[in-house]
Amino acid sequence: MLGCRGYKGYGDGTTDDDDGDKKNEIVRVGFRGGEIEAVQLPDGSVWVSVRRVCEHLGIDPWNQQLKLKEQPWARTVIITVPDVRGHKQEAFMLHLDNLPMWLTKINRNKVSPDTQPLLDAYQKEADGVLRDYFYGRSPMKMPTYVEALRQLADQLETNAKIKNENHMLKLKGKVDRPFILAGKAMINTEAYCKIAEFAKSVKIDGKILGPLKMFQFLRAKGVLFKKPHGDNLPYQCHIDTGRFIVQQGTHPDGHGGEKIHHTTYITRKGEGYVINLMINDPLFLHMSITVRGENRVMF
Repeated sequence: MLGCRGYKGYGDGTTDDDDGDKKNEIVRVGFRGGEIEAVQLPDGSVWVSVRRVCEHLGIDPWNQQLKLKEQPWARTVIITVPDVRGHKQEAFMLHLDNLPMWLTKINRNKVSPDTQPLLDAYQKEADGVLRDYFYGRSPMKMPTYVEALRQLADQLETNAKIKNENHMLKLKGKVDRPFILAGKAMINTEAYCKIAEFAKSVKIDGKILGPLKMFQFLRAKGVLFKKPHGDNLPYQCHIDTGRFIVQQGTHPDGHGGEKIHHTTYITRKGEGYVINLMINDPLFLHMSITVRGENRVMF
């Protein structure tokens, strides 16, 4: 039996009818390599699973649920659905009308750089994709003969492009293999370290600079994101040039879920870049700068 309770904005209530299993089924709509889970209730309203969207974006669903419960504009409902084993489980759902508002309030800098384009797509397209699925043209409608030919031609063109790209990637892999092996060798010989550890190895006139002053300096120079959005993360251009490496991990959030964190490493190339910034900055003018005991002052 499927049921629902806690309609925020519609009044509290439950559904417990014989047709509930047929009407209140979870639907999975494909979106950007993942799925959006939603349900259409008998009154025609569509509700979206907050947890599934958060999992796709790599953000904490529990925290987002708490924020939505505090918003007067957010209409939420908890729907009871059976899992794959037939056991009942509760799903926290948000009304489709409120989906764009919620997505636009998710800070782009709070997700990983690789996930930011996906968040952009959610903010621009998810609402329309779900409306097309539930209220627009049926996904099961058969295309016309002309539409089918056009779709076939587009698919053949796409397949040819993919095949050509795969061929080029294989060729590039053979060319890049020596450099990849060399990169692994550099990693194995400690070619990079945590940026906080590097800061402890830098001395200004014999005194350790320390992570706090290092982070302040790099944020002022536009190398690291400014707090509270940065979490000591470098801008993408500095990652692309090989000055920094960012590794993503997770740790328990205290609510039974996981929270994403990032660790920034600085490469030997990045060390030289940062020291040159310091040498040419008036703040450190005429000061002795050493790294791991080596004098780095340039004349």
